[in-house]
Amino acid sequence: MTAERRRRWKWAPALVGFVALSAVAGILAAAAVTPAVALTGSAADSTINVFDGLPEYIKVEPLAQASTMYATSGGKPVPIATFYSQNRVEVGWDAISQNLKDAAIATEDPRFYEHGGVDVTGTLRGAVLTALHKSVQGGSSITQQYVKNILVQRCENK
Repeated sequence: MTAERRRRWKWAPALVGFVALSAVAGILAAAAVTPAVALTGSAADSTINVFDGLPEYIKVEPLAQASTMYATSGGKPVPIATFYSQNRVEVGWDAISQNLKDAAIATEDPRFYEHGGVDVTGTLRGAVLTALHKSVQGGSSITQQYVKNILVQRCENK
């Protein structure tokens, strides 16, 4: 081999070394990331299965109301006792002040109009803080709380 040819191929060993080192680095990176990808996929699959197991709709039944017992005094009914498991008075949506609606959303679920019913950020924050024993925080949205309350009431009524 002539000196001219050797000078021309002088960079070849460096290129081969670079390609080999890159291949080893790629394999190590893939091996390091694979468990995290598998765990994330498993968590996503479990979450999807939870949501697939939910009913398509929840029938909203009348809320539990107070019951009042009356006696007659002078020919007129007089309330003598009120029994209730939950003392509620239903009002129409228009009868509730807009300020009260805004305050409830601001304190309970500030991203109410953004997340579509399930606040993943809030749920994860609540779970992480509870797991780290920093504080116990709720992570459910107003929609999640509503569904839970309907289901709890349904169980109480059975």
